[in-house]
Amino acid sequence: MSPAESGLIVSNIIAENTKLKGDFELATVLRIDGQFNGTIKSSSKVLIGEKGRAYCDIEAEAIEIGGIWEGTAKAKQSIKVFSTGQVKGSLEAPKVIIEEGVLLNGSIKVIK
Repeated sequence: MSPAESGLIVSNIIAENTKLKGDFELATVLRIDGQFNGTIKSSSKVLIGEKGRAYCDIEAEAIEIGGIWEGTAKAKQSIKVFSTGQVKGSLEAPKVIIEEGVLLNGSIKVIK
């Protein structure tokens, strides 16, 4: 299931063909379909769509990656990387799911 099919209500979107830099602190879902550089802290979920490009550190409840992501990701619940994902960096969560076909260059740490 892709991030778009999860049935989740997305409150914040960085749309395709949009480039943003900065630091986000959110209590609701963020979806990245454009390009983002910076840091993200969310008490909800962060989704990086297939066309999304994120060069950032992420701390969130859950993270789903379908596009290109580079940085450090820490999730309280889970991190899922879809087959279209490209990951360069470190992933840390109690549950990490990597679909077949993912390009991964980095480390994975499964925590309790």
